[in-house]
Amino acid sequence: MDQPDHFERAFQRTLRNEGGWSDHAADKGGATMLGISLRFLRTLKDADRDGWLDGDLNLDGAVDEKDVRLVDEERVKRIARAYFWDPLRCGEIASFEAAARVFDLSFVMGGPSAARVLQSACARCGIPIEVDGVIGSQTLGAVNALARANEGAFLAALRERAAARFGEIIAGDPAQEAFRDGWMARARS
Repeated sequence: MDQPDHFERAFQRTLRNEGGWSDHAADKGGATMLGISLRFLRTLKDADRDGWLDGDLNLDGAVDEKDVRLVDEERVKRIARAYFWDPLRCGEIASFEAAARVFDLSFVMGGPSAARVLQSACARCGIPIEVDGVIGSQTLGAVNALARANEGAFLAALRERAAARFGEIIAGDPAQEAFRDGWMARARS
């Protein structure tokens, strides 16, 4: 069911939202390039089994800001598909807009939180599903049924739940207030 151009379109939208280099003091991810943060790079293991951590892009034995600066669009595309699009099963979501939104949110708040936003939007629209941060068959069934029945209402609920989650993040850590305007614009776009 995955439409090849859906990933590419969603990826390009997220790249526009993420921008290029950023190193804001309040950003918990640290230095970030094209949406890939130092914090994220440090979570990568040696999946390709070449003896180097996959986040150690310059192969100097340390995952640090120098590696973040080496992130390019092709690398981000591979990471985005492997760590965000595919695990979130975005290619199985019938609504491109819903898939693109949950994918985009995953760059800001992580995959499980983006999945919980999607699940809470389903609940908001009257399908009570478990909000567990894992997109399984129950979540996919609910999302696809809601998108077919009234995509506009479902997307409105998704935008509202994303804005609410950003508000919760800020309430839990007031230093994140620095990102409110950008996050809310992203949630409501």
